Amino acid sequence: MKIVDPLGATTAVGETGELCTRGYSVMKGYWGDEAKTQEAIIDG
Repeated sequence: MKIVDPLGATTAVGETGELCTRGYSVMKGYWGDEAKTQEAIIDG
């Protein structure tokens, strides 16, 4: 889990950003919407 900026780079402590998490309990994608899955999920 990390906090990222709009470009996907990890933010410094105390900075605002978006929660990015990965693990076995996280969804694999949007049901029937591969385009939205590719837009939303960063593999890396």
